[in-house]
Amino acid sequence: MVLPYVVASYVVASYVLLVAVLVDAVLVDAVLVDAVLVDAVLVDAVLVVAVLVVAQYVLVVAVLMVALCMLVAALYVVTPDVVAPHVVAP
Repeated sequence: MVLPYVVASYVVASYVLLVAVLVDAVLVDAVLVDAVLVDAVLVDAVLVVAVLVVAQYVLVVAVLMVALCMLVAALYVVTPDVVAPHVVAP
């Protein structure tokens, strides 16, 4: 049956999302503290923006993974013959 794999992928994606949120928070915190400590010179400001953009991209990818897993799970519930024809077909 495919449903356990869908649930497992959803759980993994949820953990990835949680880690991405935590890493995002730690990176933002560390970069902002670094900017304050180093007086926020121009290079530091560019570094702050670069790290924040990368952290946000990681967060967006994790959210999209969760959304994709939820979509697959919903499709499996609504039309299992489309998502997993080898399971439904005799």
